[in-house]
Amino acid sequence: MDTEGESDAQHLGLRHLILGAPLSDREHDHTVASVRAHLEGVRELLPRVYGTTPASTQAVAELKHIANLEEGAAELACMRAALLFAMHRELEVKRHFIEQETDADEAAFARDMSNRVLPFLVPRFFKHSCQAPEAFVTACLVMNEMWVGEQLGNWPRTTMPPDGS
Repeated sequence: MDTEGESDAQHLGLRHLILGAPLSDREHDHTVASVRAHLEGVRELLPRVYGTTPASTQAVAELKHIANLEEGAAELACMRAALLFAMHRELEVKRHFIEQETDADEAAFARDMSNRVLPFLVPRFFKHSCQAPEAFVTACLVMNEMWVGEQLGNWPRTTMPPDGS
């Protein structure tokens, strides 16, 4: 049986998971519980998608470790980074965040994060061995919130017109 907090935690959208509760409502903040619940969902998804290969088993174990980190700002950043990476890599996670949203702005936020921001930032995060999850999460938010729809570097790639102009 779900407690009231767990039930509320399961219905938070991507923006709330990444930003946290508004400052005026930090007393009832279910962000950590919701991020943990989403990571648990990803953990359950991986064996169904990839089977019980050694790589899948290792990924499941690592996600369990990340989801069970103590509460703290750095730990929450790690959990958020893992969730954003899962959204980037797993179509089911991407669909979950985009299609669950009843608010058009929230769905657009998730779609832009998945289609424009994450393909640009995830390779850079990995290039530096995932050593700065707080910076990764913050960069994702800044790119998504402040520069909505702007082309990031050469991503998304544009095609050259046939006449080469």
